[in-house]
Amino acid sequence: GDIEDDQACSKEESMSRWFVDETRKHGDPVHMLRALAMQSVLFGRLGRFGEAIQVQHEIEQIYSADDHSGAITKEYGSDRAAQNYGLSTTFYAQMGKVNEALQLCKFTIEEIMPLEDPKQIHNSFMIMYPLVFVKKRYGQAQEAMEAFDRLVSEPCKQFAGQAGPNTPTAVARLTHRPVSVLLGLTAGFWSEDNEVDAQEREKLESWILAFDICEINRITDNACMLLGTDVKGVISEICLLLASIRWRLDPTVAGGRVQELVSKGLKIVRECKARYGDEKAHSFAYAQVMDVMKGLEELERHLDTQTS
Repeated sequence: GDIEDDQACSKEESMSRWFVDETRKHGDPVHMLRALAMQSVLFGRLGRFGEAIQVQHEIEQIYSADDHSGAITKEYGSDRAAQNYGLSTTFYAQMGKVNEALQLCKFTIEEIMPLEDPKQIHNSFMIMYPLVFVKKRYGQAQEAMEAFDRLVSEPCKQFAGQAGPNTPTAVARLTHRPVSVLLGLTAGFWSEDNEVDAQEREKLESWILAFDICEINRITDNACMLLGTDVKGVISEICLLLASIRWRLDPTVAGGRVQELVSKGLKIVRECKARYGDEKAHSFAYAQVMDVMKGLEELERHLDTQTS
């Protein structure tokens, strides 16, 4: 119930404050940065984005990728301080601070990522995944796609191998192609009425319709939700964009692939919506899911009108 949830959050907040205080006493920046990152993530989950950003500012005063990234990764498995740069772009976005969000996206891509180990694929994914959707929201989908492909997709193909289903790297391996395709479609790729684009769309439609959503296990899904974008929502938005392109190019065709894409997208996005109990904790992801559902339902109404 609400009381138990409130008590759990209060206890978690007290523990995070204790962790920060203790690391400050000891003065080791590696542990201090990890504690601050944990506290910022918690404030973000609670919808207290201003406080989350205040903590991020503390991280920025201390953190140097050259000096700290390797040590944090060795101690904690990945560079949680660097990851908070990416996540903080969603905090700015939810506060309506678009310029600050995009400036932090740019800084993270240009100043933080070049100093991170490309073989640490999970770490790169955790940094980049939140911010590419911020860039997508504010009209920079092509830049986001190019950065994501260079910094996540290509290293993933090179270094990930056959990561097991429950390993951190598996999250990047399972999701990097859907993310890249969605960003490309949003940027306008494969959308023209010509043979080359039509052939590529056919391949993408066949791929997404055959995509087994069960491959996105709960671990992957929850991790992506906490980073600001529901990965099943990514799949449903790809369905929406591909269906919308077909509809735009030939609005007389109401059935076939258009209907298949709309039906699959709606089934997935409605399941996504049903999982959100606390909009405050996942408000960035929830807003994206609702936009996709609205678009799919509108297209479904057009199809129904044409066939009735």
